[in-house]
Amino acid sequence: MIPLLLAPLAILYSLFFLWPMVQVVVLSLQRTNFMVSSFVGFSNYIETFQEPAFWLSIVNSFFYALIMIPANIFISFTLACFLYRFTKRWRNTARIVFYIPTLSAGIIIAGFWKWLFHTEGVINWILNASINWFGQGITAVPVISAIVVTGTVGGTLIITLASIEAIDTGMIDAAKIDGASWGQIKRYIILPTIMPTIALIALLAWIGAWQIIETPMMLAPQDYAATLTYHIYRQGFLFGKYGLASAQAVILLCIISTLSLIKRRVQQ
Repeated sequence: MIPLLLAPLAILYSLFFLWPMVQVVVLSLQRTNFMVSSFVGFSNYIETFQEPAFWLSIVNSFFYALIMIPANIFISFTLACFLYRFTKRWRNTARIVFYIPTLSAGIIIAGFWKWLFHTEGVINWILNASINWFGQGITAVPVISAIVVTGTVGGTLIITLASIEAIDTGMIDAAKIDGASWGQIKRYIILPTIMPTIALIALLAWIGAWQIIETPMMLAPQDYAATLTYHIYRQGFLFGKYGLASAQAVILLCIISTLSLIKRRVQQ
């Protein structure tokens, strides 16, 4: 009976996950334009590892992660501790408000930030400067990271706040009776207790940093700001190098799978 109930899910999983994944692996061993294909073995992988733009996208992805991980943790923890002192009604309202940007289309959000960071935009007007924020990697990567964080912090806030709410209130009340300040409670009770959640948020931000695509596509469509995902998109859909893009997608799959395994270990 159970195998019959699982059959529809197994069929859908095979059609929309396993089969496409197998096809990507097959394409990574070919040079193709989907009309004419030729088997080239591991040439696409060799070419990938010899491509400077590929390694630059790897480095960029690391920098995105290095900015996004502490930003996500700090903002979500600070907001969660602040909201925890409000009533449940206000906490639920705050959850909705902060989660709304997560539901918005990335392209639309990027367009808004592009207007803000334009050379003649609001940010430069406030700073009384004419900085080309998206014209070089040293400014584009931090700004894009900040934009992505503002769009994803709602989800991490919900996770963090739920973890804090799950803490035994007796521990916090006992600390207050002993004269502990709210800062001491956060540092010595809340933070150590929700450390597994913080590790989970760090891993989610780490995985997400490799998959940023629409924000650099909209704001800085150049190698100096490209993540590995956006680099793969450019190779396949802009330059028509489908075999090369497939090889890089397989490499990305291996990276994400490794990070997902680490995430599962942390959750356990």
